[in-house]
Amino acid sequence: LQGLNRMKYLCLLAALLILPALTGCWRPANSLDYYLDGQLKAERGQLDSALDALSRAIEKNPQLGLAYIARGEVYKQKGDYQKAATDFEHATTIEPFNFNANYQLGLMYQYLNRYGDSVKAYQKAVEIRPLDPDANMNLAIVYVQLGQPLRGLPYAQRAVSGNPDYANARANLGILYAQLGQSDLAVDELKRASAKRITAVIP
Repeated sequence: LQGLNRMKYLCLLAALLILPALTGCWRPANSLDYYLDGQLKAERGQLDSALDALSRAIEKNPQLGLAYIARGEVYKQKGDYQKAATDFEHATTIEPFNFNANYQLGLMYQYLNRYGDSVKAYQKAVEIRPLDPDANMNLAIVYVQLGQPLRGLPYAQRAVSGNPDYANARANLGILYAQLGQSDLAVDELKRASAKRITAVIP
């Protein structure tokens, strides 16, 4: 967490820990305590401890969607994409309109080569945030991986319109145009991308 969000996060944690002591009554940790503890540990790179805390949060409250999302992200950092996908699936069941849960689920399915499922998750994500560059770009990439570049084209175009300075989106759009035989458009997009830092393109 950065800046203002981090300050709010720490203030909430402090309130949860300090106020009971000031009133002379201590209470056992609840699901939110464990969730916040897990988030802090994950931020510090203490992934195993974070998993333990987040698992306790889920045990305390199996309907805490944010805990499933946070634990899924820790599993993703550890490279356990199947467990991450399972947690994001739970999160989307609890919070079906949570963009991050749907986006991360699409990403995990993509990593697991479950492209059909990935398309469904990304489509849900772009329904929630129609102009999100990453969700649109990744959805376009999955269609390319399925051998359906024409179906991916509108999403690749939307990724660029959502963030015209996003070099990766322009590079992927250029490659997609090339696959569709639109060489002039491909060259134009790749030229625009070349002036910016590109970190990933369609595999």
